[in-house]
Formats: sequence, C-alpha cells, structure tokens
Amino acid sequence: MSLRKPATESLFSPMARVGNTLVFSFDGTGKEPADAEGFRQDESISNILKLHLLLGGGIDPQPPRETPGGGRQTAFYYNGIGTRQDGTTVPLLGRLYSAGRRVVNLALAPTFSDAQQILDEAAADLAAVYEPGDRLVLLGFSRGAALARKFATQLLESDSERDVAFLGVFDTVAAMGGLRGGEVEMEAGRPHERVLSAVHVLAIDEDRTAFAPTLFQVGPEDRDRVSEVWFAGAHSDVGGGYWIDGLSDLALEFMIAACRRALGDDLALSSEVPADRLRGDGGVEIAADDVALEPRFDAALHADPGSGTTLFPRDPRQVEVRANGDADVGLPVLHYSVKLRVDRVADYRPPALRDLRFRLWLGAGRLSPPIRGIGGLRRYRFPWWWRLRRRVGAGMA
Repeated sequence: MSLRKPATESLFSPMARVGNTLVFSFDGTGKEPADAEGFRQDESISNILKLHLLLGGGIDPQPPRETPGGGRQTAFYYNGIGTRQDGTTVPLLGRLYSAGRRVVNLALAPTFSDAQQILDEAAADLAAVYEPGDRLVLLGFSRGAALARKFATQLLESDSERDVAFLGVFDTVAAMGGLRGGEVEMEAGRPHERVLSAVHVLAIDEDRTAFAPTLFQVGPEDRDRVSEVWFAGAHSDVGGGYWIDGLSDLALEFMIAACRRALGDDLALSSEVPADRLRGDGGVEIAADDVALEPRFDAALHADPGSGTTLFPRDPRQVEVRANGDADVGLPVLHYSVKLRVDRVADYRPPALRDLRFRLWLGAGRLSPPIRGIGGLRRYRFPWWWRLRRRVGAGMA
C-alpha cells in the first residue's frame, strides 16, 4: 500500500500566496501500517509512520492542514521496500514479515526491490503540488532513509531554485539490495548545499555488519546545518518498529524538536491523531497507543535478527564522524540519554564505546567537553544548568 495523492483542491489561495510545506516520508524495508497488528509480538509501526500521522497524514490520503504561519501542509507517505510488487501491495507479505521478521529481516527485500518505483512516485507527487516557495521536508528510516537522501539530491540537481528545508533520517542503511551508499547522495555523501538542515540519528548497539550505517560526509563548512547524533539501541530501537518503543521514542522526540527548529511556524504538528486518520479503507487500523510518545532511556533494548547465530556477521559499529570518505578527526556526538542509561541500567556497556572519544549532546544546542570511553562517561557530571532544566521540565531534545 502506498499512501499517495492527498486531496489538493484547497491547497492554494487566490490571495497573495504563502508558501506551503510538503512532507515526504519514506519508510524502512518491510515497514507498513499493517505492522500495528503485531503488537502482541512486540511489533509496531516505525517512527516514520508516526511522524507522517503527527504531521497531518493518515492511513488513507488526507487534505492539507493549515500551519501556524498561514500556509498549508500536505503529507505523503511511502511504505517500505519489500511490501509491494508491480505497484501494488504484496499479498500477505506484511503477515509473513510479522511471523519471521526478527529472523529474516531484509532477506526478502531484494526480490521485491522497488526503490526506483518509490522515487518515481514521490517525484510525481511533488510535481502535482509543488509551486516555487514551497518548503520541502524529507524523512526516512533505514533504506527509506537512503531513498530520502537520494530524493533530496535528485530533486535539487534537477531544479536550481529549490531547496530542502529539512532532511531527517533514522539509521540510514544504503549498501543493500543494489542501493549502494555512493548512489545515495552527491560526491562523498555530502548533503547537497541546498539542504538547509539535515539531521541523522544513529544506533550505537546495532552490530550486524550488513547494517553498517551510511553516514553523512560532514566538512567544517557543514557543521552548522548537518548533525549526526547517536542513541542507545539497535537499528529499530532508533527508527521504530517495536511495541515496546521507549528508546525509539527518544530518537523520535529529538527528531521532532529538530524539525520544529528548522520549520518554526511553517510546521503543523499534532500531539494526538484523530481516530478517522488511523483507519484505512483496506481494514488496517492503528491505535492511538501506537502513535503516543513515551520516551524512556531505560526501556528494553532489542536484540535484532540472528542474535547468537552466524546468520548475520557481527562487529561493534564504528561510531565516528566521516569527511572526504574517511574517518574524521571530529568527535562523534552521543545523546545525553546514553549516559543516563549507562548510569542506571547495570548491564548496559556498549562495545562500540570502548575507549572511544566523543561528546554528549546536552540539549539547547550545547555539547559536553570530550569524554573517553565508558569509564569517562560514568565519571562525567552534567552541568548545573542541565540538571536545572531537567528538574523544571524544560525541553531537552
């Protein structure tokens, strides 16, 4: 199922035009609204579908909604690679994935690879509604994140007058199923200069080598507009897809805050989703509890497929910054919730942080001094202003 073509009859005003906000959300491999039916097996919808719903989308196409700034916002959603074939949903694939997703994961995806079809659909949807001055928001998870990044480059290279207001991606994995990292973006993987704000959230504890993340290539000139922040958890503990989703809600909360900073009053974001947008004509229904955010640094960390087997070769992730195709001298940035988890979850000792130098994202645009390894993280003390903000409930994302 592809959620396309929202109603656009009232999108444009005959008065002096205020630019509109167009949101394109590319879900991860095998991800679709029917995932909500797997809650008994600790499965649920991804952060991408949550965002789509919170930004005014629905299971079925929805009319535009008004932004606080007076424009209109339209949300498009594309379910993940591997959920359809020849333009239609693959029958029962969602159920087959639900039964064995924790084992096979992406094994079926290359058979039903439809990356180009999804990009073509997004381009057609953009052409149907875009006018100069519109703001573009691109979101994606896993291989859907690779598609979002590819789509950004594709549309910016084809039109020198456009820009992308916000590119938000969760744990990009591009080097699978024929979509190699070098095909995702411009040279060296650097986000196009007309991507005004780019945010990438990444999983520290994903250790399947086939899921090595496709990092941004960040030069000194990009540091004010491009951010990569690492969170505790495996792949779907960051991008979402579990019913027990406290960790992925932390990453989602961070992404929402970044999107708000980039768009301001040009973003319409709901705290709750009306029930009619959670039901689809095909019988799929998402519960309000599936969309609700309950971020917890001490929530369950999930072992992904093949844990304890040789099905997927494993190695701790390289938590790093990359520039010009190589590891950079710049220090990676970890979300402050990683320290909270290290301090309060007795058995949390991520191998990827062993002897690593990094900084902590403290919120409010501030970073910690350099920290080395898990021991340094345990010894680090949050500054007084951070403790005060947390005590009074100030926004920390």
